[in-house]
Amino acid sequence: MHESLQLSALQHLPLTMRRLAQATAAGSTRHMTRLVDFLTRPSNQPQLVHLLPLVYQLLDPARIPNSDPDFAIFTPDEAATYHLAMKSLDALASTKNVPREAAPDLWSRVWRWYEFLEAHHRVRRYDDMDRVTCSRVIQFAYNLQNYPEMTQVVVSMPGFYGVLSRAWIAVLALKKDPTLGQPSHYHLVLFTSVVTFMADDNLGKRANLETFVEGVGDHGPSVLAMWSLRHLHYTIDMFDKPRMRRDYLGFFLPFTTLLQFVLNALEGPDAGEFELTGRFLIQLVRQNLVGGLVRAIRAIHVLRTEDVDWEPSVLVNQCLIPLKRLFNNETLHHSIRPSISLGFVEVVAVCAQHRPLDDLRGDLKSILLDVLPSCTPYWGDGSGESVLSALSENEGAITRFVPEMREAWTQFATQAKETVALFESFDSAGDLRIRACDNTLCGMFGPTKELKRCKGCKSLYYCSATCQVLDWQNGHRAACKTHEFLLRGRIPWVTLRHRAFMRALLHRDYMRMKLQIFTDAVKCMRQCGDPGKGYFVLFDYTSAGPRVEVFSLAANREALDWIAGAAGLEWHDTVARAARSEGRMIIHVLRLRQGKHGRHWIVPLRCSTGAIHEQLVNIACDGDGEEGLQDLAELVAKSNLDVTEFH
Repeated sequence: MHESLQLSALQHLPLTMRRLAQATAAGSTRHMTRLVDFLTRPSNQPQLVHLLPLVYQLLDPARIPNSDPDFAIFTPDEAATYHLAMKSLDALASTKNVPREAAPDLWSRVWRWYEFLEAHHRVRRYDDMDRVTCSRVIQFAYNLQNYPEMTQVVVSMPGFYGVLSRAWIAVLALKKDPTLGQPSHYHLVLFTSVVTFMADDNLGKRANLETFVEGVGDHGPSVLAMWSLRHLHYTIDMFDKPRMRRDYLGFFLPFTTLLQFVLNALEGPDAGEFELTGRFLIQLVRQNLVGGLVRAIRAIHVLRTEDVDWEPSVLVNQCLIPLKRLFNNETLHHSIRPSISLGFVEVVAVCAQHRPLDDLRGDLKSILLDVLPSCTPYWGDGSGESVLSALSENEGAITRFVPEMREAWTQFATQAKETVALFESFDSAGDLRIRACDNTLCGMFGPTKELKRCKGCKSLYYCSATCQVLDWQNGHRAACKTHEFLLRGRIPWVTLRHRAFMRALLHRDYMRMKLQIFTDAVKCMRQCGDPGKGYFVLFDYTSAGPRVEVFSLAANREALDWIAGAAGLEWHDTVARAARSEGRMIIHVLRLRQGKHGRHWIVPLRCSTGAIHEQLVNIACDGDGEEGLQDLAELVAKSNLDVTEFH
């Protein structure tokens, strides 16, 4: 036992405190309460180190009651021992300068008592007391962080990360806490302690994340997300108070550190093992994580380096990087749309005005030229208006942008204005588009209201009863139920007007890239060796673009099975209909960002005649080289200007 833990060290306490300590050593719980309450005041905390001998004695494992926690209650003597142990933990949680040599002995006793107290609290359902115990244990462990050898011992304790998560919500989860609406200063310090153990490169192991989330108990991911975001917003509120900025910036940065640690785990090769961690991140997004990060960027932007001892651009990057990673996440990229409505485009404009922008340029350019354009097909939900508003408000600020950001912003603005103008061309749901008769052998086009809809699937339209009968006999009898299922399974927030907008967006890009598509189609049909089987075109909107790929319908079975599974139940029926159409229907597939593998939507190109398809097939059959293909594709386009095409 180190000399600092010997009872003789109590002589360093002031006389009054020494007498209270001696009375406590004799078994007085009342005197221990007065002693700890007095010494844990900020002005008296340096004296706490002199109380360690008493704490060491009171936490002697031999004093742990032997009663069975399943049914027994404490005797008066055991209750007094329990109370003294709890007050000892209070003292240790506030002791900042524990001697290195005394730390191992103290920690071993603290953990023995914690194991007893946890069993006692949980069996009796004293959830509040359990959280208090956890928070005191973690705070004491955090006070030992200056001793690397001790920190390794601490995190190796079985169940330590479960204690960590219960400690995280300790203060705010207490019903008696008067600061229930906002984090207390103690909670902010405790949060920093948690992140230090959780995400430190030398300590944090991704496998502990699951234990960490599970330790909260019922509704763990949701509860952790709620307190985490409350912590985030409270620290941002403090940025408006000049005298508190430096301190509260120290509480803000651990949040972004933990967020990065969670994202690292979910993007790693073993991401499937982090089910609870994934639910925690989903809950963060659902509870407006994006809005919190956007708000943080706005608050940090106005700070000066001398206010916070940090370069604002570095701090902004701490928020931008996780935002970009969220947008690129396979299952969470849907957070892009709400972020636009929350002012994310304005935030990008604010960041682009930073002169010390070296750390931000790559991320900002990627967001403007890759991330935001990837959600272009979804701008019909109101995001487009937010983008236009941001562009309008920052027209005068462009001159203050860094040159390379000015170029990227101009490129993004041009594309955004074109896209929003296209959506606004659909004034009402009543006159959205014309349709082709879904008997693919019929070349009749007309307004939707002049066609008759199939009463079974309510998805296909015909110009006459004769065409409907022919199509029914040619395969719609078997496919009708499939189309009915697809109609019921549409995305709720994608309206008819919105779907018409996506069709128009696809048609615009098809017309712009028609020559490239014709050329690639001929190459594809030649390579497959069976041009008569036809082809389909994939328009990929999951990044800036779109990117266009042409595939032969005579390709290997594995490739066709993949696209069939991705495009959904209607794929096989669409292929059969295209084969019957004699070139009047070409399969186009729209790939959007949704879910792990994206959402694939079949949007066939309908033509008034099959002349274009026939000529491309003939070109594919007549040669085997690529020379002159571009000229031939251009000739096909010019010779068929009278062919009506639409999606």
